[in-house]
Amino acid sequence: MSDFIDDSSPYYIIKYVFKYEGAEDLVVPIKLKKDTLELDLEGKAISREWTKLNFNKCSCCPLNEADHPECPAAMGMSTFLEKFANNISHVDTKVAVITPERTYYKETSLQNGIYGIMGLVLATSGCPIFHPLKPMARFHLPFSTVDETLARALSFYLLKRYFQHKRGEEIDPTDMNDLDQTYANIDKVNQGLYHVSEQPQQEMPIKMHSLYWMLLKRCWMRPSTIILKIWNSTSSLILTIKFKNCHRRM
Repeated sequence: MSDFIDDSSPYYIIKYVFKYEGAEDLVVPIKLKKDTLELDLEGKAISREWTKLNFNKCSCCPLNEADHPECPAAMGMSTFLEKFANNISHVDTKVAVITPERTYYKETSLQNGIYGIMGLVLATSGCPIFHPLKPMARFHLPFSTVDETLARALSFYLLKRYFQHKRGEEIDPTDMNDLDQTYANIDKVNQGLYHVSEQPQQEMPIKMHSLYWMLLKRCWMRPSTIILKIWNSTSSLILTIKFKNCHRRM
């Protein structure tokens, strides 16, 4: 894989390789700009009627149609999921995830492999609601469990708060209110994307519509809520975390 690792490249590339029985390998490269961690669709973005910003626009979306005619999250989803339009979601597959540092491998269903791709795409798509999750995309962990995702999310958040405090910002580094609000907004986007999948889609092939419905219906896109309660006593911090349904895996 030495030819894959290129320190001079302006991109950080993660490749998902799907191996099917009796079929050619499907290679899905995800290119992130090293300096911004923004997703680069290389001019191959697929626009549909339902990717327009004002099509079932999320209630918390701060973007305006004049500057952003397309929803960045929907554009990313459309571009990558259409690669799997003719596949059966529950088919067994061997998935290799190749990063510049290492390779991950798992024998699983197609849909489980797609979950990781969508986590990367949404966090780096340019959607301002998913923007706080962008650092997690740089340290992508394929096939992560809920506990692993939770530990990473809290670690990145607390690290950010620590550096904000060190820079002299007047904040309580243990205050979790921002994180709670972040996931409340992500909840709204997840629901917005789910409602998009329920709309009649004239442009979307029936298999593609089924794949969208499956992904949005299952746990990675289902509404999830993190309820954070902090109690300080004798210099102790107790953090109670409650999940409703299941957490979207990054």
